[in-house]
Amino acid sequence: MISITELGVRLGRTEILHGIRLDLPAGVHGLLGPNGAGKTTLIRVLATTLRHDAGHIEVLGRSFDRAADVRWVRERLGYLPQSGAFHRGFTARDYVEYIGWLRRMPSQDIPLAADRALSRVDLIDRADTKLRKLSGGMQRRAGLAQAIVNDPQILLLDEPTAGLDPEQRVQFRALLRELGRDSCVVISTHLVEDVAHACDTVTLIDGGRIVDRSTPEALATLGADTDLPGDSPIERGYTATLQAHR
Repeated sequence: MISITELGVRLGRTEILHGIRLDLPAGVHGLLGPNGAGKTTLIRVLATTLRHDAGHIEVLGRSFDRAADVRWVRERLGYLPQSGAFHRGFTARDYVEYIGWLRRMPSQDIPLAADRALSRVDLIDRADTKLRKLSGGMQRRAGLAQAIVNDPQILLLDEPTAGLDPEQRVQFRALLRELGRDSCVVISTHLVEDVAHACDTVTLIDGGRIVDRSTPEALATLGADTDLPGDSPIERGYTATLQAHR
């Protein structure tokens, strides 16, 4: 569903992403790496909010080289940025319905789709509450609802579980697995537990380059054979892989 070839992104004189090659089918795919590795930049490029400087991208068979194809892809995307902006006077329902309208959903379908999305993130009981009156965790859940309102074929999530309590994280991981049956879900996260419990594949990024493509199970197996610090085998496997690359 996503194909990336020799992707490069430069900000000023600084090269943020170098020669990224990645093919992602349906499923849940995690991006892991230290701060500044380039994970958010990659998510933003895929979400069409940041232009790339080199390479080629195809999403759902459409190239990012043509403006008409980019607009077509945007209508089939769901995107949750790391820190989302919203109109604080909106209710949670207003916010999700507005995003549905921006994605050119049929107007008659939007109210039901918004309520369904809010229900899936366990926020329907606060649907008519102003966003400014919601807690940080609830605002994050409203952000998740807008990302899935259009049943996107491509779902891009940057630190999606930030601000969620442990029970909500468990529920969200289950939702990710459900969405990944038919869609391509890409999550950037610092929480290795999210990758361990929700992702089919893991892509490790360091210094703007892909250093490893793996699975949670393979990382856990690697971590079980090391004495590196970490709360779980997968964390130790992640650390071992980065150290081997460096």
